[in-house]
Amino acid sequence: MNLVFVRRRNRVGSVFLIYIYSYLLALAQEINHKLISDAKRNRCVRGGLMLRVLFVVRRDLETNPGADSVQVQKLHGGLQRLGVEVDICNNGMDNLGSQYDIVHFFNLFRARELYPAFRKLGSTAVKKILTPLYWPLERIRMAWGPGHYRRWQAGAPLRRELVAGMDMLAPAAAVEAEQVLAEYSVDVSWQVASVGTDIHRLPEEPVTLSPETVLCVGRIALWNNQLALARVCRQLGVKLVLAGPISDYGYSLQIRRENPAVEFTGRVDEQRLAGLYRSAALHVQPAWYAVPGLVNLDAAALGCRLIATAEGSARAYLGDAVGYCSPDDSALLKRLVAANLGQSAPPGLDMAVQSAWSWRHAAEITASIYKRLV
Repeated sequence: MNLVFVRRRNRVGSVFLIYIYSYLLALAQEINHKLISDAKRNRCVRGGLMLRVLFVVRRDLETNPGADSVQVQKLHGGLQRLGVEVDICNNGMDNLGSQYDIVHFFNLFRARELYPAFRKLGSTAVKKILTPLYWPLERIRMAWGPGHYRRWQAGAPLRRELVAGMDMLAPAAAVEAEQVLAEYSVDVSWQVASVGTDIHRLPEEPVTLSPETVLCVGRIALWNNQLALARVCRQLGVKLVLAGPISDYGYSLQIRRENPAVEFTGRVDEQRLAGLYRSAALHVQPAWYAVPGLVNLDAAALGCRLIATAEGSARAYLGDAVGYCSPDDSALLKRLVAANLGQSAPPGLDMAVQSAWSWRHAAEITASIYKRLV
């Protein structure tokens, strides 16, 4: 009896184990199928292989960092997490060949540095995409000087050839695409590839600024128009902190002469920038253009009240929640700074920006554009 019982129990046990094994195998197959489906949905795949993309950027992207440096860095990391293989080329010639499915150019303002790579691609099957980071410069003509502006205009045919030769434009906003296509009289497909911010997710270095301190983040250069802001802050008797590397030493001297009390921080990392945004009474970007101005998104995400330039695409991201200045209207800038000092940021703007404009989302949109191209 015991022997029979044992055998029967073993038989039942074997059937039970087979049942469990079959169930686990089916479950594993279901999970694996879901993972594959998710991968296909979330990753860029062509013919069973991950896409290979080359970023072509300006030569001094790392040594003279700006908003395009941040965008390239964030997209590079985000796309790699989505399974896209990304290399970066800043000399216009290396690494080009049929091993890439897409070559992604950045910054139409630096077209001369992008052009050698563009020409080398020629009529190959490699798809070409351009993130313009561009805005017409008519309004900056007086500040720039006639000689500089004429040299800029002389490069228009090259910029037009570059734009016309693209398979796709990936502007930060629709208004940017409209400006590029209108200025160069070309007809190229485009899709908005939004930018983002993640500064609120980073460790924050505490910073203490004096009350009613105005902050302006960005490279010290004529196109960022810090001279006008320095003049306004001197007239209002408020502290101005300029956070960013000096790209134009002569321009920085003009700012010092206009307002000797201006504090220059030099280049600062994101952790310290976060502390500056938190501590400042107001962030002002009076630039001649911003598409859309990553510093505006960073400031808004950290709850800093801000004034953005009306030239560019900032309004597409921030709507009517912030004030907008004209770079050549000092009286308006002065009124806006005076009116906004001591005021809190619009309720909910920080959370709205954090949820709507992330670098993760930006990478996903860029990946979807790549899939559309191939």
